[in-house]
Amino acid sequence: MRISLIVVVALFLSACSIKPTPLTDNEIKQRVDNDLLTMFSDQEEVDGSLDIYQAMARGIKYNLTYRLKMLEEALSQRQLDVSRFDLLPKLTADAGYHYRNKYSGSSSSALDGNTAGEQSLRTSTSQERNRYTTDVGVMWNVLDFGVSYIQAKQQTDRILIAEERRRKAIQNIVLDIRSAYWRAVGTDELIADMTLLLDQTNAAIADARKIEEQLLKPPREVMEYQRALLENVRLLWGLIQQLKNARTELATLMNLKPGTPFHLEQPDTKHIAIPEISLPVEEMVREALVMRPELREEDYKNRITLLNTKKAILEMLPGINLEFSYNTDTNKYLAFNDWMEAGAGISMNIFNLFSRPALLKSIEAQHEVDEMRRKVTSIAVMTQVHLAYQNYLQSLEEYKISKQLDKINKRIDKQMTAEKKSGLKDQLTAIKTKTNVLVTRMRYNIAYAGLQNALGRMYNSMGLDFLPEAVDGHDVDTIAGELKLFFSQTARRLSPEQKTSSQGETVVMTSVTDTVTEPVDSDTPEDLVAIVTAHRLRFRRAPSLDAPPLTGPLFKGEVLPVLEQTPGWVRVDNHGVSGWVAGEYTIIKPQ
Repeated sequence: MRISLIVVVALFLSACSIKPTPLTDNEIKQRVDNDLLTMFSDQEEVDGSLDIYQAMARGIKYNLTYRLKMLEEALSQRQLDVSRFDLLPKLTADAGYHYRNKYSGSSSSALDGNTAGEQSLRTSTSQERNRYTTDVGVMWNVLDFGVSYIQAKQQTDRILIAEERRRKAIQNIVLDIRSAYWRAVGTDELIADMTLLLDQTNAAIADARKIEEQLLKPPREVMEYQRALLENVRLLWGLIQQLKNARTELATLMNLKPGTPFHLEQPDTKHIAIPEISLPVEEMVREALVMRPELREEDYKNRITLLNTKKAILEMLPGINLEFSYNTDTNKYLAFNDWMEAGAGISMNIFNLFSRPALLKSIEAQHEVDEMRRKVTSIAVMTQVHLAYQNYLQSLEEYKISKQLDKINKRIDKQMTAEKKSGLKDQLTAIKTKTNVLVTRMRYNIAYAGLQNALGRMYNSMGLDFLPEAVDGHDVDTIAGELKLFFSQTARRLSPEQKTSSQGETVVMTSVTDTVTEPVDSDTPEDLVAIVTAHRLRFRRAPSLDAPPLTGPLFKGEVLPVLEQTPGWVRVDNHGVSGWVAGEYTIIKPQ
């Protein structure tokens, strides 16, 4: 007894002595090293130029936010596997050794008669001091089975909620990558020209300072000249600030380690893609109400609430317990050392009859809240679609104006270059003109990136699924091919008819990031296009089966401008990238 008391006191004192233990510096450093090692591991190397589909594919496959949503979905599935076991009866097994330092002896006394109150039997025992017992039993509560079944059904809805959240994560990743990609492309296109112009401007400023020091011109004139040059520099850098972080954002979305070099495909400005949408906005709103993950999630939450009603009603019923067990006992005083036992019982918590009506009213109120929340979300979705469509129209108009300004400034630049060579214009005027051209070009790229972003927001507001339920492979090229196919099909669905612009330019559907392509101004009335007839067709660097592919595969029905034809091969323009396809899998016809 004393030993037991000492052990209990020692355990109590040791529990009271527990203190907070902060992480050591080595443990934190080890965690940092492990994170840096695993965050960017097991990823395909960036090989060659990245088009927008490959950038999206890398984001979907490697983005850590998306991986988290996938793990949450897997966790929900594991929890469902656990809840299934709650449907089974309880199977218990028990074995033990029992010891007493004294026998379990007893006697009895008479309750009536002449010997009432006197001992009627001698002290005796019917149990050994040392014995072994075992029992294996099955117990099943019918009410618990019904409740567990409903909880398992609710867990299946939670899995579907996790899947909708994963869908939303994909949609957001694609939207963010779309925006960052086109801003980064716009920056890359002009960075070389801008660097050259800055060098020219700095050289002109240095020359102006020498002129000022040598008093070759009036000081005020020279200072105003320098101020004008510096204003140009500030204007250029102000625009660059809007786009310079796009590459970093894109690398983060693709889960590339900061500082990892990668090259983006530059679009062919002669075949620049103009997103076109002609589907009525009412149809897009209806599709959004069907497809948006947030609304589907609300549907599943409402279904979980309705199942709570059934569970509450079940818990009001009495529970029926069914039991069966097999038992053994080594006690030698027993007539039988093994036996089977079965039983049935019924139990009920009477207070449930009073509490469940209030619970049912609470569940009904929760159902009304779910219904109202879904309607509020529906209104928000409808508003987002309309706002996205208005933003798309505004971005399209801004792009058109920026394009016209870009054309005019290019013509002015050519004129100014000719006048400078002839000595009619000074260096400041030439630099100003060059600056205006670059600024206009930068704003044109910003406008086009904004147009692509507006189209991406249209897709995001509609809740479109960018990938099918099953994909042939999980490598970047396969995912990129599926994305390319989706955007091509979606472009045809959103703009099912060919249109003619107010300038008489025919808009031809292609799959350039779900866009239509505005043809190059040409005097040739019959420009040729190639129509892909194969389900998947490799787009290669050279006219040879051994040539490596440039981008993901082309898909049946795509229409691409023909640049050159050789026996057995056709060189086409694949959204700004020139490459070769096998001629036997294409149909060549006038545009």
